[in-house]
Amino acid sequence: MAAISTGTDLYTHIKSMLYTTIPTFVICLVLFGFIGMGYADQVLDTEGIVIFKAAIDANFLVSLWGFLPLVVLFGLSFRRVPAEPAMISASIVAIIIALIQQQHEFISILGSLQNGYSADTGNVDLDRLLNRGGILNMMGVLAIALFSMALGGLLTKVGYVKSMLEGILIHIKSVVQLLAATMFTGIIASIATGQSYISIVLTAQLFNEKFAEMGLKRRMLSRTIEESTTLITPLMPWSLGGAFYSGVLDVPVFDYAPWAFLNYLNVFVALAMAAMGMAIFRNKPAA
Repeated sequence: MAAISTGTDLYTHIKSMLYTTIPTFVICLVLFGFIGMGYADQVLDTEGIVIFKAAIDANFLVSLWGFLPLVVLFGLSFRRVPAEPAMISASIVAIIIALIQQQHEFISILGSLQNGYSADTGNVDLDRLLNRGGILNMMGVLAIALFSMALGGLLTKVGYVKSMLEGILIHIKSVVQLLAATMFTGIIASIATGQSYISIVLTAQLFNEKFAEMGLKRRMLSRTIEESTTLITPLMPWSLGGAFYSGVLDVPVFDYAPWAFLNYLNVFVALAMAAMGMAIFRNKPAA
């Protein structure tokens, strides 16, 4: 959504994100390693893990072939095949594996694609993990995305966006100020709406012209939006992301949020790198 809203190629967007995400991952690795040392002398209770694995073994045939769809997806992505054909190819491979290895009927597989997978394994935690998905399950998200894009275009066309930000944007003179303003706007929009989709589109509409005016590539805007709206939204209990993670993990958002170092550290790492003149992509000046 961030790539589409800013007119950025998806793989260019992902590559741009790596510049700030990888350093943040390293920082998180150090933090979790340091924290984990405090629990090194504790014995892990493996009973729940054993029961979970037994439920998987009893209901599914587990083998290395299960990794093949991921291999296809990453392989095609590495060759810069557009996202849609790459995902469709991986899905076809997954369907073939389900037919041959898991011995599912073709009609039931099509039903899972349409309505989501449904299983009764006898393990509540495993069922909660597996029983989801399907095209129909994504229609609500698609509708929100379409409406948010339409709303963003309408607000821009009537001049509301320009009027609202004109007094702020005129004072922005540096890249760091622009990135900070974009992130702040995305975070506030996410808090207000509880939806990353709406905040992504609106933030893109608000700052698209300013990024172009300062000679920054579109990937800078898409990355900055991703670093704020996408990563911050799951830390709010009233958001779709927070509700999903809390429901699947059975852990309140405020319990896991302090440990989600990547989600809020990425913002500070991106701003620090920009202040040092790193990972800033500019358009080539016209001849």
